[in-house]
Amino acid sequence: MSAEPEFNLQQLQRQYPEAFFCRLGYSRYKLPVFYKSFAFITPLISFILITYLCSVLIALPLHQFYFASISDALDVSTIILMGMGYPYLIYIHYQAKYSSYHFAQRIQHALYALTILCLVLLINFLFIHIELISLMGLITFASLSLGTVFIEVNFKPHCRALDHIKLQKIRQLAYWTFRQSQRHKNRQQEYLDVHHLCLKQEHKLLLEIKYINLKDSFAEH
Repeated sequence: MSAEPEFNLQQLQRQYPEAFFCRLGYSRYKLPVFYKSFAFITPLISFILITYLCSVLIALPLHQFYFASISDALDVSTIILMGMGYPYLIYIHYQAKYSSYHFAQRIQHALYALTILCLVLLINFLFIHIELISLMGLITFASLSLGTVFIEVNFKPHCRALDHIKLQKIRQLAYWTFRQSQRHKNRQQEYLDVHHLCLKQEHKLLLEIKYINLKDSFAEH
């Protein structure tokens, strides 16, 4: 049985420079454990405000022309935003599936939660008509969509900015090589070998620099 090839990121960068122009749409903000740092609050509040503004812009004409209740208009506007955002989340899940198993699971859970949230808002719209549910639904939608996609928390205290960069480069290379394996059948095995090697290295690095769940972060302190 042949030994697994050694992972050398610098060599791979020289071999496949185009890979690092590949843009991944997730994990823009890599932040420490959330209960030790409030750094995640600023981008999260920004996402909530942006989502609220978009929802209000949709809800105002709905309230003026179709619905007497503002909560009904907010429910429908949030459901419309979900319909617009769902394809983007599915695309991000596709990217993560071939670049980070852990992040792909996270997006998958968010998609399930958004489906449940959509049903809750639909029930509120049809039967309950409570404004607080509409508002909480909007905040939850912003957190589950933009928050989940762009904010990645629970990095360990010793994790450095260079580790973040290395993690991102490995994810870029993993996704790019997968895409190339689909386009270039004559070099498919070469690209798939690098792709699988990147996925293993990404998971290994993630275990070193990040708490995979809250239980691990509490257990270490």
